[in-house]
Amino acid sequence: MFSEDGLEEYLLGFVGGTGMSSAGRKIRTALRSDLKSAKQIDDLLDNIASLKILKTKAKSEEIADGIQANIDKAENSLADILNDINSVENYLDNQQKNNLEKILITKNELRRKVVKT
Repeated sequence: MFSEDGLEEYLLGFVGGTGMSSAGRKIRTALRSDLKSAKQIDDLLDNIASLKILKTKAKSEEIADGIQANIDKAENSLADILNDINSVENYLDNQQKNNLEKILITKNELRRKVVKT
């Protein structure tokens, strides 16, 4: 659906992440990359996209407003998940952050190798 950089930029919009350091971005990306979080985020993004398409096809303003309420709810859920994930960074010491960055780099290298084969 998105490149990793595109997804990062999109998700930062939900949590006000402009001006974030490169290290902070890497940590947050790593924290979001576990299967459970990734699935939750992907499901919510798919739901939001589907609802927005449905809203454009609404036959009345009442229906569009109801769909918008569901969009708002899904976007708030996404923001809550992202804020929860982002808050974990505050509990990591520098060594843990460095280890997490190294793990993310290794994961990305392995992913590139798998794609090439």
